[in-house]
Amino acid sequence: MADWLVRPRLLPLRGSSCRRLRRPLPSKPRHALLGVVVATALSAGACGRYDRVPEAGEDSFDSNLGETDGDTSTTTTTSTTGGTTTTTSNTSGPGCDDPCPEVGARACAGDDVITCEDVDGCAQWSAPAACFAGERCEDGGCVLIASTHFDPPVPWSVPEGGAAGVGYNARVGVATELGDAWWRVVDLDGDRRLDLVVTSRAVENQNVKLYQRTLGYPNAPYWEVYRGRDQGFADQAIAWMVPGDGHDGHGLVTTDGTPELLGDAWWTLLDVDGDARPELVITGHSSVFDGWIGRPPGYPLKPHWEVYASDDHGFAATPTTWALPEGGPAGYGYYTHADKPWYVGDPAWTTRDLDGDGVVDLVVTGVAVDLDQGVPVIAALGSVDEPHWEVYRGGVDGFAAEPIVWPVPVGGWTTGFALAEGEPQGFGDDR
Repeated sequence: MADWLVRPRLLPLRGSSCRRLRRPLPSKPRHALLGVVVATALSAGACGRYDRVPEAGEDSFDSNLGETDGDTSTTTTTSTTGGTTTTTSNTSGPGCDDPCPEVGARACAGDDVITCEDVDGCAQWSAPAACFAGERCEDGGCVLIASTHFDPPVPWSVPEGGAAGVGYNARVGVATELGDAWWRVVDLDGDRRLDLVVTSRAVENQNVKLYQRTLGYPNAPYWEVYRGRDQGFADQAIAWMVPGDGHDGHGLVTTDGTPELLGDAWWTLLDVDGDARPELVITGHSSVFDGWIGRPPGYPLKPHWEVYASDDHGFAATPTTWALPEGGPAGYGYYTHADKPWYVGDPAWTTRDLDGDGVVDLVVTGVAVDLDQGVPVIAALGSVDEPHWEVYRGGVDGFAAEPIVWPVPVGGWTTGFALAEGEPQGFGDDR
């Protein structure tokens, strides 16, 4: 085993001192109840719903939480928000341990989160739910731990293999000798940990060019996946099954690929359905040699992409179809997940979750309006004063048939924000 040095970096929080960067709580608690920290929910220095400094004339918060009579108390809290009045009751007594202020309230138990729950008529704190690594509890919710610097590096173990003499010396690697690997670091299983994925090895050397082949191809092709752990990649790889498409005679030799020969595929890893696992997407096959123009499956009657979903052991053996709208380069359609135009009138497009609903969208950003020494001049859609993009929103089984107009600001190149990402083309351009 070898080691990488990983220098963790935590981003500083922005905004108010309350730092309300929220995310949903983990679905299940991970630790036992820590009763000693209940008082943090009522700390006067916090920013929580129930945390404030008593106003003049108040001795405590009891006047806001209800009256107490005898050993058993019923607390009624009434609040009005936007014209809606909500009344909640909290019953506590000798048989109720750790009574809390209101069902649904949240507080911190160390770096974990506890929630006030109704348990047999008693309002009680739940067992703590742990935040993710790099987070802590503040004001009843998980927030990023504020930092403005890199921590000291820690060793990150990597397996043996990679390229001759150097091993796995980069996030993306290519073979330099026969037997060497092609690899990439990517979260393949959706657990929020990067995995080391070996996709192929060099099996042939012709005219100083190394030819690669997917492991197990053609009978049972697979990738080798060294899953990410707390302090490095796993010592042993698992076989991650992949379909037999890709390059004719070689397979899916990388995580993203373009054709080498006529009939070869375009493919990519893309989380089309928002489940946090990237799917393997075959977007098209080369149909002409001129510039490697292709067509998506089913074109032109029912153009679509082929999507191979994944589980813990690989991609599905058969794909589902992901519907495409009409459009793309004239006569070819959207044969890849992102591209620039080759000819005047062709669009520039990309794929990304532009509306934040967790599902990828097809975004047409510009169109080729002219040629400058054979190179297309790309302009944003719309007018110079009112540019826009066209967004085909992602759905359950494909992109919408019709786009929505997505306004973009004036700027970018002299022809506007014609691409989702761009470098300056002239003096004064944005990047």
